[in-house]
Amino acid sequence: MKILMMLDQPNLYGSEMHFLDLVDYFNQQAEVKVIVLGNGPLLKLLSNKKIDFTIIPTGWLPSLSHLKKAYTLIRSFSPDIIHSHQPKANFVATLLNILLRKNSIVTIHSHALDHSLVYKNIFKRKVVYMFHRFVQFFSEWGATKVIYVSHSSSKSSFFPKKVAVLYNWLNEAKYGVLFKNRSDTASGIIKIVSVGSVTFAKGFDLLIDLATILKHQPFTIDIVGSVENQFASELKQRVEVNKMSNIIFHGYQNDPSPYFKQADYFVLFSRAETFGLSYIEAMSFGLPVLCLSYATTAEIVPAVNSISNELSKHMQYLTDLQNNRERYNKISSLNRSYVSETFSYGSTMEKYKKFYSKLLEE
Repeated sequence: MKILMMLDQPNLYGSEMHFLDLVDYFNQQAEVKVIVLGNGPLLKLLSNKKIDFTIIPTGWLPSLSHLKKAYTLIRSFSPDIIHSHQPKANFVATLLNILLRKNSIVTIHSHALDHSLVYKNIFKRKVVYMFHRFVQFFSEWGATKVIYVSHSSSKSSFFPKKVAVLYNWLNEAKYGVLFKNRSDTASGIIKIVSVGSVTFAKGFDLLIDLATILKHQPFTIDIVGSVENQFASELKQRVEVNKMSNIIFHGYQNDPSPYFKQADYFVLFSRAETFGLSYIEAMSFGLPVLCLSYATTAEIVPAVNSISNELSKHMQYLTDLQNNRERYNKISSLNRSYVSETFSYGSTMEKYKKFYSKLLEE
């Protein structure tokens, strides 16, 4: 089997790390080539794993020379399957496959809403939303199959008959510390960790609102994620003005596991998610999760956690668990078991293998 994988930006966030896992797995049992549409730290990891990749840096409107280079490479390789990830890669792969006519798969890692919520200007939000919906339509239209990472996100598909739902996963061997028991909560301090880019879409303003409610109780909040944006700067200033020295912004970290291990609760009030890998990571460490309520969180996060749009209910949940160690430990155990049973790397790779094989048989 020959597989051509295409990725937009080779960063080290959730979708890129899943891309790496997938490429690495199939590179050991098939012939795999990768096209990336930009530069980034993931390239070093691809190189370390001796994965054959080509960089074709391009924007949303690729030049004829870039399209020709990609077309020539793919035609020479003659893959059985073209599998693209992320919006721009899906768009470019679809453009190329109009001529190539190969079996093609696009994976939808994000909602149009995810991209639009970054902007404060309502008009700009609408334009970005409509643009990404068009890209999604075009990519799905040109694909043989469409992979969504949750059932709830698949409901946005324009071509539901093409859809397969394959959850993301946690690589037990890679993370090592995952799926191990954690100790009981050790003190009366409410220790919170939150992992994600510090943006409006990820709901970090609501986390600071929760901190304001918590101010009369001993607590700490470790925020792990990129702060390179205006929203994050404003939020940090708000924290400084209110003298919340127990809230620490650690910036982006390649390995957030030390912060998970030190915390007792995971809080992330994302306003939209297609999957929500951070929730899965947190539960694998046995952390109870506090999140907003919408279709994806209801699907991915078990009901024993705090799933609500009301901060007062989240506050009550924290208070109850702090005063009931037995209940805390039960939820912690349930979360660990749920993750290990539902989001296993090995079983998910087997599902991908069967999915690819079935596509080639059709």
